[in-house]
Amino acid sequence: MKAFILSIAFILICLLSCLNSPAQASGGTNSTLMKAEDVLKQMETTGNSLTYLIASLWKQKTNTQLRLREDPETGIIYYSPGKKGDKRLRIDIFEAAKGANATSKIVKTVVIKGDTIKLYEPEVQQLLETSISKESKGRSIGSLAITLGSVAAIRAGYDVTYVNEEKVKYEDKNIESEATWVLHLTPKESGPYKSIDIWVSQTQGLPIQQRLVENNGDITILQLSNLKKNMQFDIKKLIDDFNPPNVKRVKG
Repeated sequence: MKAFILSIAFILICLLSCLNSPAQASGGTNSTLMKAEDVLKQMETTGNSLTYLIASLWKQKTNTQLRLREDPETGIIYYSPGKKGDKRLRIDIFEAAKGANATSKIVKTVVIKGDTIKLYEPEVQQLLETSISKESKGRSIGSLAITLGSVAAIRAGYDVTYVNEEKVKYEDKNIESEATWVLHLTPKESGPYKSIDIWVSQTQGLPIQQRLVENNGDITILQLSNLKKNMQFDIKKLIDDFNPPNVKRVKG
């Protein structure tokens, strides 16, 4: 559970980091190279004016060998690129809905500030404290590209190609489908994923869906919806000063 939750946080950091870094693509034919570069430049343009981002999160993992879909998880993310790469990210995961009854009870919280990671589980009153650099030790460059959220590392570790235009249908049926460009990332070296697909909103210039394929074929789908760009939140309270009381502290 720890590894999976942290991998989701790393993926989000990676994708959102693309918005604030010089864009460049590699791999594929000349035409796909140019198209991928165009999409990445659009993301970069959006990122240059991005100071805050709030979005709803939906994710679901499928065990392809057993043909079993895990129950989907929902939550909310708070993101700020910060200054000089000091990124801040908070992910609150809600209790699984029972039937048609939605819930906003938080069962897991991940907070990332710079290199520091905190994973809080309120039901067991436990706070795991670790770091991106520690969690990334011993991983290949393909994995490091995801973990460290570095576009330079992504260019070094992945071939990025343009796939097509596609409408994303949100799991929340109250939200209209959205036109996107699809990018495909293939690692140059072995890592936790053999491929990653990213759906970039044509109207918002932000990645709104990701498809992560593990080496064993298992697939995780993530969707971001209800995007609120530059809606300021209390970053000090939600991230900088996040320190729940009366918890068991575990060093990762």
